[in-house]
Amino acid sequence: MTNSLLTFNIVDGQVVLVFSALSIAALIYLVVRPEPRSLGGRRALRRRPTVRWVRTVLVAAGLGAIAAVITLSITELGLNVFGTPLQSDTRYWVTGAFAALGA
Repeated sequence: MTNSLLTFNIVDGQVVLVFSALSIAALIYLVVRPEPRSLGGRRALRRRPTVRWVRTVLVAAGLGAIAAVITLSITELGLNVFGTPLQSDTRYWVTGAFAALGA
C-alpha cells in the first residue's frame, strides 16, 4: 500500500486533466452563478448573472494575469531567480493561478 502511494504520479496523466476540468468548471460556476435577491422579505435566486458581475470577474482575472506577467518578468528576466528560463507550461500555470486569485 505504501509503495503504491509513493509511485503515484501526480505531475502527468489523468490527475492533471481532472484538476484542470474541475478548475474550469469552478470558474464557469463563479461567473454564471445565481445571485441571491430579496423578494418580499424572502431570498429568491436569480438565474442569470448581471453584465456588471461578468465584467467585474473578467477585469479582475485580467488584472491578475497582468500581475503574473509582471511578476514573471521581474523574477525571470530582471532578477534571474531561477537561473534558467521557465518552460512555457509553467508560465501558463502561473498566469492562470494569478488570474484565478484575481477573480
